[in-house]
Amino acid sequence: MLRRAGPRHGVALLRSLVEDEVAPPLTRSEAEDRLLALIRAGALPEPDLNVRIGSHEGDFLWRTERLVVEVDGFGFHSSRAAFERELVEA
Repeated sequence: MLRRAGPRHGVALLRSLVEDEVAPPLTRSEAEDRLLALIRAGALPEPDLNVRIGSHEGDFLWRTERLVVEVDGFGFHSSRAAFERELVEA
């Protein structure tokens, strides 16, 4: 809508506010929060979060680098066996 608004009064201010506003990525666990904090502290490129890739879903995806990172702990799974089974299937 801002693109179509043209040079109307207040559009420039609204555009600058919207463009500056960056919604924080949504994480699903404390482990993902911690990894995202480390990525930011290291000034690494921001990944896409919780992205569907074919029939799988990756927690962190760097498209350009073609890198997917899965961050799970035992608490996410019903048992140690379930945790190890997912590692083998990935």
